[in-house]
Amino acid sequence: MDWLKNILGDTYTEQIDAQIAEQIQKQYVPTEELETQKTNYENQIRTIRIDAAVEAGLTKAHAKNHKAARAMLDMEKITIDTQDNVIGVDEQIQKLTTGEDTAFLFDTVSGNQFRGAKAAEKGDGKAPGEMTLETFRALSPAERYAYSVNHPNEYKQLYGGN
Repeated sequence: MDWLKNILGDTYTEQIDAQIAEQIQKQYVPTEELETQKTNYENQIRTIRIDAAVEAGLTKAHAKNHKAARAMLDMEKITIDTQDNVIGVDEQIQKLTTGEDTAFLFDTVSGNQFRGAKAAEKGDGKAPGEMTLETFRALSPAERYAYSVNHPNEYKQLYGGN
């Protein structure tokens, strides 16, 4: 450690040299071990990217059971190219959705098929402005007052704008 002698000058001793060498050995990681760790991390990242792409593809294809549909995929044919794009997922999922023996794993309904309450609609089933004079007169006095306070413009229109 000649570089250490240059830095410390006259204060350099063999004891300091031995202590520094001991500390360096504790902190030093061999290059082979670093390469092994790097390869392991790259493989983990590759696996995570492929898993995420498969899950996204199955969700997009409306898979009923991701675990069952995933078991039908040939994971060896799914790869990552040089620009980190996952290749082969869409083709395999397409085969599953169109195959006679695997199509049951996917919903074939397109679009939203929600039933029940619709968002942003009143609970009475009437759109704003649909209050007629007859329905207004059928309300209780408290409901009439609440309607006149909450909907002053519509209330005026019920009675001809007055």
